[in-house]
Amino acid sequence: MPNRFIKWPAPTVSTSRRGKPFLRWAGSKRKQLSRLASFWSPNHTRYVEPFAGSACLFFELAPGSAVLGDSNEELIEVYRVVCNEPERLYRRLCRVKRDLKTYRRWRQLNPKLLDRETRALRFLYLNRNCFNGIYRTNRLGDFNVPMGTRQGAYISKDDFLNCSLLLQNVTLAGGQSFRAYSVNEISRSDDNTAIRQRRVNDLGFSGGRLFQP
Repeated sequence: MPNRFIKWPAPTVSTSRRGKPFLRWAGSKRKQLSRLASFWSPNHTRYVEPFAGSACLFFELAPGSAVLGDSNEELIEVYRVVCNEPERLYRRLCRVKRDLKTYRRWRQLNPKLLDRETRALRFLYLNRNCFNGIYRTNRLGDFNVPMGTRQGAYISKDDFLNCSLLLQNVTLAGGQSFRAYSVNEISRSDDNTAIRQRRVNDLGFSGGRLFQP
């Protein structure tokens, strides 16, 4: 059965546990959140986003169950660390200087030689301080985005911890090329075997479009 794109209004999402994205991401739909969020209804039991990016709609909806995936394993790893070790990661992030010399030093580090938490810290620091939140690598796979001129303040510690709370009920999948939310399945990744079939009450978001089975 082909995807059916949602065209009807639905009840507004509760604001009690909404989160603020801790990442910047080029092409995110932050300016359209109020319109997109209006399509979530009590009938939806799970939110699915195959290409998560900053997951701004996920944090806006704050669903009780969700799947966030991405072909970028480093990105998914950041979500895992935020989920499991938010306080330490936030504390380390705030201690790193936000100047050009420091930025270049962190950019030159080889993430493969770092431990899991430091690798997530590097990704988060570069994301928050690079030009326009762009993720780009060269042919060797090295992150090569220059430092931005207007980085903006980090989100508060309370908001960061709230993101961790919202991620507790999320299945995170990444590692291989993570295919779009297809008719029959979400593709399996290196470390995700739990999500195989779409569910009737899923709400999916991919490529700026909302859809359901």
